[in-house]
Formats: sequence, C-alpha cells, structure tokens
Amino acid sequence: ITPFNWLNLHKANSLVSNLKDLGYATLAAHPYTNSNYRRDSAWLTLGFDETHFQDDFPTKETYGSRPYQTDSATYRDLEGLYEAMPEGQPRFVFLVSIQSHGDYDMNPPEEDIVHAATDYGEYDSIMDEYLSNIYMTDRAFGELTEYLTEQYEKTGRKVINARRAKGRKNLTV
Repeated sequence: ITPFNWLNLHKANSLVSNLKDLGYATLAAHPYTNSNYRRDSAWLTLGFDETHFQDDFPTKETYGSRPYQTDSATYRDLEGLYEAMPEGQPRFVFLVSIQSHGDYDMNPPEEDIVHAATDYGEYDSIMDEYLSNIYMTDRAFGELTEYLTEQYEKTGRKVINARRAKGRKNLTV
C-alpha cells in the first residue's frame, strides 16, 4: 500500500501546492517507468507543472550488472530538465533516483568497487554491492551540488551551494 494508490491527493495541501502558491515552477522526475506507484497521475494531481520519466532520461548508464540508471547519469540528465524550466520563476525539483534500489545481489563480486573491511560472513557480497552503490551516490551528489554551485555563480539563482574547503564540505541553502 502506498499513499499514491490510496489517498485522494486532489487539491491536497502539500509542499508542491505551497511552493506553487509562492510562484515556483515545479518538476517531478524518476528515471524509471511512469506507472510505478501511479507516480504519473499522483504527481500531476499533487500539482507538479511537469513530470519526467524513463524516456526523458537519455543517458543510459548502469553500474555492473544492475539494470538501474546510475545517479550520476540521472543527475546529468536532470540538469537539462532544470535548465529548461521557466527562467523568471523560482524552481522546485523533486527527483526519485533509482541506482541504489535493492536487491544487492545483482553484481558478481568483481564488479563491486567497494569491499567492506568487516567480515559479514555470508552477506559480504551483498554488503559490498550496497556500499558500492552508496559510494557512487555520494560522488554523484557531489557532482550535482557542484553543478548547482556553478548555476548560482553564473545566474545568481539561489540553489544548494556546496564548496569544498580544506577537505570539508560546506552546504548552504
């Protein structure tokens, strides 16, 4: 049971409706099928101006034997969607990525890029695949925040601003 399947979201008081009332352009995206959890109709019912799914993410990049698009590819495609949003409005983007979606037994051990130092016994390979996904997501999020920082520097548009200073990451909104 998911909220999208059971709740009446028509004219629901939500973050989307509140931001739209403040003049935001809104976008929701997921690099997988549009019918999963009824996202296609639920997001429109919540009031998102536009929704984007699998076909709107042209960078087809996966990790190892996993069938899901990497977060890095997803974020790079999202940049184009973000840039196509209306110029004169603040923007709200809601993205559900899919790279780290389970199960974590899809890759053979040699495809994992992180190998846990702790012995998890029969779960070693599952832990390695999970940790590899988390590592890749962390790096991809760093790339996304760098892109948003560049957007802020070019346009003055307030976005997440992340900078690395002497090995620390400072994050401001």
